[in-house]
Amino acid sequence: MLLYTRKGIFQARVYRGDRHYIFRSLKTRKLEDARRLARSLFYEIEIIREKGAPIKSKSIRDVIKEYIEFRELDYKHGNLSRINDANQQKTSIHLLRQIKRASWFWLEYCGNKEVEKIDNSTLKNYASWRRDYYHKIPEVKRPKNIRTNPANKTLEWEFKYAKTVLKFAKERGYLGNKSVPNFKYKANRRLV
Repeated sequence: MLLYTRKGIFQARVYRGDRHYIFRSLKTRKLEDARRLARSLFYEIEIIREKGAPIKSKSIRDVIKEYIEFRELDYKHGNLSRINDANQQKTSIHLLRQIKRASWFWLEYCGNKEVEKIDNSTLKNYASWRRDYYHKIPEVKRPKNIRTNPANKTLEWEFKYAKTVLKFAKERGYLGNKSVPNFKYKANRRLV
C-alpha cells in the first residue's frame, strides 16, 4: 500500500494481485484520515480476495464490448493468414455480424448489470423477455423485415452466445471464483 498526494489530496495505491494496482482518491488532506482510509481500503480488498470475488467488477456491457473487440481482432488476423483454413477456427464476417446482432439484445436486456451477478435466473428470464421485445414496440417504430417472434434456433444461438461471453469473462477473471451459470435453454419443439 502506498500513500501519496495529488494537488494536496491524499491518494492510495493498493496491490490487487496479478501485477495490478487499485488507485483511489481518499478525498482528504489530513494524513491521519488518509492512513485510516487507506488501511480500510487494504482490508476491504483482502476480504474480497479471500471470498474469491472479483476485486473490480465489470458490467456485462463492458465485457461484451471487450469480447466483440477480441472477435474483430480475430477476424482481421484470420483474413491475413489463410494457411490451412480447414483446421483453424477463425471468426468469419458472418459470425461477427451474428455476434453483434445478439449482443444488441443482451445489452438491452441486462447491459448495466454487473457480470458476476448474471446467474441462472437472469438467463432463464431472457427467453420470455426476448419473445415480448418487439411486441412492446409500436408497429410503426419496429425495424422492417423482422420477425416479431424469434425462432427457437435464434433463441438457442443467443443463449449459446451469452454463455460464451460469460466463459470469456471467467477466463479474464471478471467472475472471481464464481462459476459460469449452467442454465441450458431447451426450445419447445412441436412435431408437425
